[in-house]
Amino acid sequence: MGPGKGWYSLTCALLILCAIGPGVSAWTVQSLVVKPSGEPVPPGTPVTISYTVHFDSRTTGGGETFDAGHSLDMVTGLDNAKWAATLVNINEDRAPITTQLDRKTGARCRIDGWTLSYGNAELNLVVTLQGTAPDVPSAQEITMIRVEELDSGAEEVPGASTLVQYQVGVPTAATTPRPAPASVPGDTTRTFVTTAPVATAPVIPAPAATGLATSPGVRQTYSYGPDPLLTAGLLAVAGVVARKARE
Repeated sequence: MGPGKGWYSLTCALLILCAIGPGVSAWTVQSLVVKPSGEPVPPGTPVTISYTVHFDSRTTGGGETFDAGHSLDMVTGLDNAKWAATLVNINEDRAPITTQLDRKTGARCRIDGWTLSYGNAELNLVVTLQGTAPDVPSAQEITMIRVEELDSGAEEVPGASTLVQYQVGVPTAATTPRPAPASVPGDTTRTFVTTAPVATAPVIPAPAATGLATSPGVRQTYSYGPDPLLTAGLLAVAGVVARKARE
């Protein structure tokens, strides 16, 4: 191989090393758990997401866990989001050092690169996100969690992002039973009513006409007097006895 070809190959190798050198960060999202895990998630459902972002300086070209000029951006589509993050510095020669980061609220949690930048180390960023599934007019995909690396201009670093999406479904409205229609003219439905027989009083026949006025509903009573001929005879005898007494 001639000198010209050798210099050409060396130049290409240097360019490749520069491309993957200090500007490259190596991190991965591990142990990601979303509760509830089933889909679709009804609106208003409490959701908890936990995961770990692992950094390793041995997998980067610059020997640092993260580029100090970049930032780690975490975004969610959940409502009422609350973030809790703990940074664990792992070192084989000593016990891990745990640092509790500030708690944050809102749809975005951004951690600056200076906090995540360590030389010759391993880091675990343990994150817990709590929120509620948003109220959506129809079933649709929402971003449960998106983790990405942003450069100094707040632009996404190509190939450095993790996205988790879940479907939020609208519950089916409960059906209300329709009332029975009222009867209308021409309806052939008939209702049969059974009644108990009513006892009736016996009918008493009215008395024969006697020429006397009777009150409605009042029965007349009758008594028999002395015989007329006997009465006349007694009167005559009484008259004779009275004359004899005056003579």
